[in-house]
Amino acid sequence: MPIYLPEPEPTRPADGKGYNRLSLNAHMGVGGAQCALQPKSWATLFESRDTRRARWGGFGSCTRRGDCRTCPIMAASLDSSAEQVPFNAGRVLVRVESTFPDDAMFTVEPISTLWMTDRPTDPDYQAHGHKWDWFQLHRLRGWEVGRLHRDEIGEGF
Repeated sequence: MPIYLPEPEPTRPADGKGYNRLSLNAHMGVGGAQCALQPKSWATLFESRDTRRARWGGFGSCTRRGDCRTCPIMAASLDSSAEQVPFNAGRVLVRVESTFPDDAMFTVEPISTLWMTDRPTDPDYQAHGHKWDWFQLHRLRGWEVGRLHRDEIGEGF
């Protein structure tokens, strides 16, 4: 199961005239290696539950340059958290609130805040919900990642 996800090599095929084609792969050369145990979206959270699905893109950066044996994230294994879902409900909704930094000029990564709530139709989910992060959800014991959910309030799962 891949946990260390090296950055893909940029491909620059020759065009037959001695020049290389221009590549518009803006994500190449800026991300570096990633860790499949550091999800940053619903899709990567789903992939991180079974890293056989994991592929580069959308995960957090690798902190140990591929040395997974000494990594503290690897030591804090899946389902090892003592935290529990704070609601006595059969199902909860995790709302994803994405914002962008005000000083960002070009394409930047959104900052996601997660809110766990047992009231899916409540537009004031920040007041009645609990704030979580991707790492906490990744390690949470006894729950399954549900389907992506979108409504007039926003998106979640």
